[in-house]
Amino acid sequence: MPLLEAALARNPTAKAGRPEDHVKNPVVFLLEYRDGLRAAAYMLNGHVSGWSFAAKLAGSTEPAATYFGFPDPKQGRPLAHFDGLVDSIEELFVTGRPRYPVERTLLTTCALSILFESRVWKRRIETPELAIAYQAPRESYFQRA
Repeated sequence: MPLLEAALARNPTAKAGRPEDHVKNPVVFLLEYRDGLRAAAYMLNGHVSGWSFAAKLAGSTEPAATYFGFPDPKQGRPLAHFDGLVDSIEELFVTGRPRYPVERTLLTTCALSILFESRVWKRRIETPELAIAYQAPRESYFQRA
């Protein structure tokens, strides 16, 4: 709860009160990574919009939290976060080489698929087939467009 509360506190679109008071169909996806990292992704439509993030950092008592998005749609165009992806696709077409490892896309796509299957089946799903290693690029490709 402290991480969810920290993320919501950074989100300027959050409604006053508890999420339960505004969200008709709350969803939380829980992920456990091989290295021990645990993550939760909440879908709280009706309480917030945009994306918020919070994490517990080693050596810190307070969570780190941020908000991704615009508090007012007039402040930016919708879905601008896809600019970095489009720029990476263009780079692939021009150079013939992906800007980041394709394994990252495979892992993300498979994790999302398994999360939705888990929700439908209402049970935990182990994924030993996702034990895929890759080397992340040194520099970030995000938002270069």
